[in-house]
Amino acid sequence: MTRPVFAWLSMGQFGHAADPVNFDRFVQQVKAEGVNIMHSPYQWSDDAKIAAEIEAAPKDATIIVGGASLGDNETLEIANLIAGKRDIDLAFGFQRSKFGRQFQVPRNVIRAIEIHCPNILADPFGDDPWVLASGNTRTLLKNIPVIAPHPGDFGQGADIIVAAIKQVVAS
Repeated sequence: MTRPVFAWLSMGQFGHAADPVNFDRFVQQVKAEGVNIMHSPYQWSDDAKIAAEIEAAPKDATIIVGGASLGDNETLEIANLIAGKRDIDLAFGFQRSKFGRQFQVPRNVIRAIEIHCPNILADPFGDDPWVLASGNTRTLLKNIPVIAPHPGDFGQGADIIVAAIKQVVAS
């Protein structure tokens, strides 16, 4: 029997006004992989709502959480909010914003991927790779540099994350 796969995907500040096409396209790519995308895309500020929905999800569900820009920042806040209650099979982010709160990857995240842009001209909002929380030896963390304009949720960055989601769905 295959486990159900749920994903909560959050946009950055200003939502569709700042990213009218790319994130929606990405959300549809995730849905096409057979993932229940819940009410995605969420706003970056929906962190408490998402945490509550994750806690209420079926106990055998595979959990994916990710976002772009401030949605990326909040991905790790969500992981921290549910630490000790639920595991996250895959957490990911596109170009975490230096203007948001900075969280570390807690040990309830099994696999984490951060797409960041090391070129300040392409992404003036921050080149902020993720770091593991102190003592976290469980999470497999990959910080992948991709030079793309902020929030980087398209093209090569999206391809990397969709490939990781395919692996999670298949496992």
